[in-house]
Amino acid sequence: MDTKPTIKNFIVVILPAVLVVFVIFFLVMPKVRENRGTSDSDSIYTGQVTNFEECQLAGFPTSGDYLGECTANGKVFKRIVNVIDFESCLLAGNPAMESYPRQCRNDDTTYTEEIKDDSFGILPFDSGVKGKVTLGPTCTFIEDPPDPNCEDQPYVTIVQVIATGSPASSPFATIETDKDGNYVTMLPPGEYALQPIGDLPFPRCETKNIIVEPGAMQEVDLLCDTGIR
Repeated sequence: MDTKPTIKNFIVVILPAVLVVFVIFFLVMPKVRENRGTSDSDSIYTGQVTNFEECQLAGFPTSGDYLGECTANGKVFKRIVNVIDFESCLLAGNPAMESYPRQCRNDDTTYTEEIKDDSFGILPFDSGVKGKVTLGPTCTFIEDPPDPNCEDQPYVTIVQVIATGSPASSPFATIETDKDGNYVTMLPPGEYALQPIGDLPFPRCETKNIIVEPGAMQEVDLLCDTGIR
């Protein structure tokens, strides 16, 4: 029996296989790539993208905190948000501080989350605590009159609010001080301890016990000892 390839064998066996490969690569695959959309990392958008909105409309993926970033052709565009409240502060990419209610700081302004409660109306509470955390002494001797350069300095740290009877490892709220050492948070009425976080061996920060009265803001300044003598 003659087993040498013939034109008839080529037409019957080889040519259909070639046609199948052609159909797959030139007809099917372009449709598949089209259906995958522009979010495919291999696709390149030929239009001009100049901001977050154009990037999003072009179908590029969003990522980051609250989906505030959009990447197009290797460039990252960030959402521009007019910050007017807690929600827009988060949309602008600022983190939420772990307090109750939660707070969000944008530049030098702090926004507090409003929590709706069917039985007690709208929170946050109208009571709380505010104050300033300072670091001192800053000089090894005291002059008379005092040297302005030796005054206590603002301390950027975290203030823990611990409800009376709760373990220190489970604070009711934590507040970050601003660059001037100021802090503020709204709290329900009750007894608390305020504990700024220091370091080892210094600074060592004092703890103050407070009572938050309904409808009142307590003003409590806190001191952290530098250990300078």
